[in-house]
Amino acid sequence: MNEKRETEASPPVSYRPDLPDWGSYLRWPEGNDQWIHEEDLALANQLLPSRRILKRFKWDGEFYWLNYGACILRVRPTMWTRVPDLDLEVGQKIELLHRHGQNDPGIFRIHEIFYSERRKAPEFFLRRGEMILEKAFLRVDIRPLHVQHKLRSGFYQHKPQQLDPSSSVDKLDVGDLGSFDH
Repeated sequence: MNEKRETEASPPVSYRPDLPDWGSYLRWPEGNDQWIHEEDLALANQLLPSRRILKRFKWDGEFYWLNYGACILRVRPTMWTRVPDLDLEVGQKIELLHRHGQNDPGIFRIHEIFYSERRKAPEFFLRRGEMILEKAFLRVDIRPLHVQHKLRSGFYQHKPQQLDPSSSVDKLDVGDLGSFDH
């Protein structure tokens, strides 16, 4: 009995998540720092591990590109804690809502975004100028000042209208136009 064997190794199956997505490195993923791009190592040591929520926005074939405000890190695929998608970023201007007297409303910038294990939700720390508020706020407490709407192009498929000659159309009888005397 002849068995047909594959001579080529099949390519490894790899899963890449839909980007962007958000998460936190609550622990250092491995014992060394080989998972971090060498040029980003100093920044990674400042930001990680922590409860900071980073946005993973690009895959270049070897590294994921993450941002936290203006900071950009490149990391190889590693375990991290995935969190629900966010619509706000570090540095973004927001309005702190009154919420029936719970908050002192005003215009602020997002200073930090942390993941709360207890609340299972992001917490936002705000600043105005050099003043950083000590209290953490939830998403329901804040509203972005500028909303960027994104249209889903190609979402709706519309067929162009066409004339159907078989349909019955009421015709207007205007008589004989050639018999007009002036």
